Amino acid sequence: MMTFTAHASGSGGNFYVVEDQGSTLAIECGIPFSQIKRATKFKVAYLDGCLISHAHGDHACAVKDMIKHGCVHCYASHETWAAIPSVPLGEIAAKRLQADGFDEKGTKIYRRATVGDFRVLPFEVPHDVPGCLGFLVKGPSGDTLLYISDLCYSPYRFADCQILAVECNHSTEILRRNMDKGIVDPDRGLRIAKSHMSLERLLDMLAATDLSGVRAIHLLHLSDCNSNEAEFKDKVTRATGRPVYVAQSRSF
Repeated sequence: MMTFTAHASGSGGNFYVVEDQGSTLAIECGIPFSQIKRATKFKVAYLDGCLISHAHGDHACAVKDMIKHGCVHCYASHETWAAIPSVPLGEIAAKRLQADGFDEKGTKIYRRATVGDFRVLPFEVPHDVPGCLGFLVKGPSGDTLLYISDLCYSPYRFADCQILAVECNHSTEILRRNMDKGIVDPDRGLRIAKSHMSLERLLDMLAATDLSGVRAIHLLHLSDCNSNEAEFKDKVTRATGRPVYVAQSRSF
């Protein structure tokens, strides 16, 4: 059975681990490598690989150390690698996720990738940098994880997943109130609204998702000042009838 652990989540850094029948996969490496070693009980080299959604530091700051000191193959889009100058594009452990072409809307269609014992289907998500990806990860048990973070909305519909790990960054109401009070600068607030998943958009996405096989929903990347953990957990639980877990900024 697949499990998902959020070791770090939010603008201060992101690092997640997927385990399934003795195989282990990391998603994001946006915290210092020393903390990644602690989170994995100093077994970084045992990771099958690391998936990186995009080049922002809170998702990719430790990628050079993951490759150099952890001996971990890291997987990301071409655009992400091009935006990380500390890692040469020819680096053998910097694995480029390949696209076969475009759909009718001009969105890249990515090939499935094999990462250790995991099968990964990357897909583009709308964020404020090019090449930002979400992932469908199928483990050796047959369980599937949906991972999406740092996106303003989901243009896709999903089914046949057992675990959802999804961004729930802010509430539109709380963000608007904080902008009115001057707590959040208007330009920053607009960027947040255009580049991160709100509770309201997430609820719309979940309403269009086949939840019949889902046994856990993990809410990721909550904003420090524009979210309400208890409210978010309660509303998603009521809407889905599934166990809901809120990822903390650090779990170690």
